[in-house]
Amino acid sequence: GVPFRVAHETAGAAVRAACGSDSEPSVAESGAVASTTTTADPAETDFDLDLLRTATSLEILAVNTYQAAIVSGLVITPEVEQAAVLFRDQHDDHARALKATTTELGGTEFTEANSFLQESVIDPAVADLSDQDSVIQLALTLETAAAETYAWAAGQLSTTTLRQAIMGIGGVEARHMAVLRGFQNAEQVPVAFLPVDDRIPED
Repeated sequence: GVPFRVAHETAGAAVRAACGSDSEPSVAESGAVASTTTTADPAETDFDLDLLRTATSLEILAVNTYQAAIVSGLVITPEVEQAAVLFRDQHDDHARALKATTTELGGTEFTEANSFLQESVIDPAVADLSDQDSVIQLALTLETAAAETYAWAAGQLSTTTLRQAIMGIGGVEARHMAVLRGFQNAEQVPVAFLPVDDRIPED
């Protein structure tokens, strides 16, 4: 592949610029998700739970994928490795917060990676990973699917609090996308408004 060129002077600067300072609380720590309430009817609450469980499955998949990338031996640049570790940890925070919200709303927390993306996107891509560039592209594909799914879900959730919470998480994923594009020497924010064409299918 094309030799990798670092897009930022340090990963710390790049990641802090994209995801906030080290002292800034995570979504989970801030309580932005876990302290939700709802006035939705039972049918709306059931769909809210479906969306929260789906979001949890995406976050678990992201944790597993970043961990696999970190130990693969293909990530050779310290800046990319540092970003991957931070992104993995942030996805883990998100998963824990989403699980807490699911149980708070009376549902059963989801504990597995999203099987649709695992089988249709991640497994085929992992089989073809050959270098750091391919790892970055896989991470970008996954972050895009998550961010666009959350952008779509924000229009479906039944309460303002849940919509704000899911977009808070989606905003972090979008910043991950910007950092990954920077590592590719690509335009970091190519569109003003995130589309939803690459979200996971509703079913």
